[in-house]
Amino acid sequence: MNVWIIDDEENDRQVAHKICMNCLCNADYKFDDKMIWPLEFLKTNQDGQISNSKDFPHIVILDLFINGSKFSDAINIYEQIRSQEKKHFGRYKSFVIVWSGAYTADNDIEDSFEKKAMKDRRLLIVKLKSKNLLKRVLKRVLSIAHEELLEYE
Repeated sequence: MNVWIIDDEENDRQVAHKICMNCLCNADYKFDDKMIWPLEFLKTNQDGQISNSKDFPHIVILDLFINGSKFSDAINIYEQIRSQEKKHFGRYKSFVIVWSGAYTADNDIEDSFEKKAMKDRRLLIVKLKSKNLLKRVLKRVLSIAHEELLEYE
């Protein structure tokens, strides 16, 4: 399982990593302090398909504002994830967990992600930057992911 943690605060990245490690026995992690789509997620074969879908993130933990970025940067990363999934897998694959202290500080942010979450059951919002809430949401995600794996066996 691949986990991509995007947060500009080193401490918050480490907290998220520690929580994930407590919940996930075996995972590979990618850490970013800026909102730039990693090219390794898009390695393609001759047919233009992602060569190894196992490289694509299963879980993305996303902070909304990074080093002076705009809210639209977070929306763009979210939409890039969904666009690439539809293109290469025909469905949403990753769980995107919005974990940001800024979430409830701005009604536009809240409204935008709430509307998206109503249509996207793999978008989960942690309304406070709380360790316990992130852990609870992550456990829920892992339960769903486990059920899906059983369905495809």
